[in-house]
Amino acid sequence: MIIVIGTEAASRSVMAKFWQSLPSVRAGGVADKAGIPTADSANFALILGAVALAISYGAAGGPLAIVIAVCLTALVFLAFSALCREKIGGQTGDTLGAMQQLTTISLLLGLVIAL
Repeated sequence: MIIVIGTEAASRSVMAKFWQSLPSVRAGGVADKAGIPTADSANFALILGAVALAISYGAAGGPLAIVIAVCLTALVFLAFSALCREKIGGQTGDTLGAMQQLTTISLLLGLVIAL
């Protein structure tokens, strides 16, 4: 159960950073109306997500699980951010949800690889 909590906390923190790092594509869209997190709040979310991940993945798979999961997630973040910037010019509510799901998958995949 602790793995699920750590994974979900971390995936949502990465989503906040993704939201903050790309401009809104649709003026008046759901994500646009909600506003964009500040850099400080997105970074704070990442710190909290990293702590939750370190506790849960450290207990389950040790330091290697943390390193592999974070590296995979960083690659997914960079690739998906570049794709969204190139194809649609930024983020929408749909891409925020996709980033969260992609992060969850990459984190769990990293854990499985380490085990």
